[in-house]
Amino acid sequence: MIQKTIFLSLVSIVLISLSYYFYVRVSAFFIHNKKIRLTFFTLLLTWQLGYVAANMFNTLWDFRGFLAASLGVSFFIFVYSLLLEAAVRVKFFNFTKYVILSLFFISVVVSIQNVKGEPNIKTVQIDNSPKELKGLKGVLLTDLHIDPSKGEFADLLVSSVNGLNPDMVFIGGDICDGVLDDVRGNLSKLAHIRSAYGVYYAPGNHEYYYGDFDQKMYFLSALGFNVLVNSNTVVNAKNGSFGVVGLSDLAAKRVGLEEPNQQKGFFGVTKPSILISHQPKSALDAKPYHPFLTLSGHTHNGQIWPFGYLVSLVQPFVYGEYEFAGGKIVVSSGCGVWGPPMRLFTDSEIVVLEFK
Repeated sequence: MIQKTIFLSLVSIVLISLSYYFYVRVSAFFIHNKKIRLTFFTLLLTWQLGYVAANMFNTLWDFRGFLAASLGVSFFIFVYSLLLEAAVRVKFFNFTKYVILSLFFISVVVSIQNVKGEPNIKTVQIDNSPKELKGLKGVLLTDLHIDPSKGEFADLLVSSVNGLNPDMVFIGGDICDGVLDDVRGNLSKLAHIRSAYGVYYAPGNHEYYYGDFDQKMYFLSALGFNVLVNSNTVVNAKNGSFGVVGLSDLAAKRVGLEEPNQQKGFFGVTKPSILISHQPKSALDAKPYHPFLTLSGHTHNGQIWPFGYLVSLVQPFVYGEYEFAGGKIVVSSGCGVWGPPMRLFTDSEIVVLEFK
C-alpha cells in the first residue's frame, strides 16, 4: 500500500504540473480569457485526479476507462505542446498552431477508435517445429487486463479463441486488474475457453499488485488452467510429448514472493519446451535452457506511439518475432489495454501460432 501511495503521489505531481503548464502556457495560445482558461484547467485536473483516486481506492470501475483516458489526453497535450513551443518561432505560427491543434484532436479520436471492436487475429508460423509440435495450432493471449467492467470483453475473447479451434491456449500474464472478489465473475467466463490440450498460464506483474496473488492462482487453477509459476508441465499431444514452462514475474520481488527462477522452472522439463515469460527480459536468463519457443507480452508494443521507443530501453524485445536461444521468441502487443483505453499506431491482437 505504501508503494502504491508513493507511486500515485508521483503521478499526481506530474499531472498537476502538466495541467498548470497547460493553463499558463499552452491554452494561452488559443484562449485569451483567463476565466475560460481556468475552467479548462479545473476540468482537466479534476479528470486526472479522479483517475488517481479511483486507483488508490480500487473503485469506480464502470468509469475507469473514461477516467484513464485523461492519461492519454495528458500525454498528447505534452507531445503537442512541444510542437507548439517549437512552432512559436515559425513565421506563420497563427496558422501552424491550428494545424497542431487539429493533429491533437485527430490523435485522440483515432487512438480511442483503435481499441473498439475485436482484437486483430495475427497468425505467426513457427517453421521447423519439432515433430511433437508439427501440425498443431496454439493461441497466445497476453495482457487481457480484465477488470470488473470488462465482462463483454471477456465473452468476446472466449468467442474469438473458440472460433479458432486451437490445440492449446497460452496466457502470458496480466490477466486481470482488481482484487479477486471484484473480478471473479468476469474471470470465470474464461473457463469456457476450449482447446484440445488445455490452457497454460503464467502470471504477469499486475497479478501481484492487489495483495491476493496466491488466491488468484488457486482460483485460476480451479477454472481448469494449468497455472505455471516457476514450474513446468508435460503436454501429451497426438505426435508426442512436449513441455510448457511458466515463470513468475519480476514484480514478485516487490511483495516478497518468489522471483523468476529459470532453474526451478526448467527442472525436469520435457523437451522440446515452450516458455511463457510475461516480461521479455525475464526470458533472457532462460537462454541456457534452450526453449524451442518463448512467448511474452507486457510491452503492449508501447500502446501509444512513441512509447515503444521508451519500452525498448528496458526490454530486449518489444514486439514481433525474434531469433532467441536457438529458437524463437514471440512478443505480443496484448489483446487488452492498460490505463487509457487508447492505442496509436499499435493494435490489440490475438496471436495464432501455427507449428509447421
